[in-house]
Amino acid sequence: IVYLDAQATLREAEERDAELARGHSRGLLHGVPFTVKDCFATIGTPTTCGVPAWTGLVSHRDAVVIRQLREAGAGLLAKTSLPPGLSAFETDNQVIGRTRNPYAPERSSGGSRSSRAISTPCTVSGMPGL
Repeated sequence: IVYLDAQATLREAEERDAELARGHSRGLLHGVPFTVKDCFATIGTPTTCGVPAWTGLVSHRDAVVIRQLREAGAGLLAKTSLPPGLSAFETDNQVIGRTRNPYAPERSSGGSRSSRAISTPCTVSGMPGL
């Protein structure tokens, strides 16, 4: 996780619950939390794409897919790490550092999704471990 505004997330969840209590639904994804890679612009939040030069830049609009998720009622929970510019096999960038496997910290969590089932050793770059 590279960005999380827990208070805003909880506030939004309470608003969605109140809307449902009044019989109003925003759409098929009403109240469903989602995470996105840090390459998607999300209004009011930093979007670095894992590039140090972009640290501190705040998005002034949502990417189309983010806007569509929000229109369907989903709410942004967090932004997740990725390789710089989505250009590597492992999630390791100078903005947030290496994403490690929580069960085996000597291993990476894998590629840009940081969630592969098979993790690569942190000392090995480029090729997935078997």
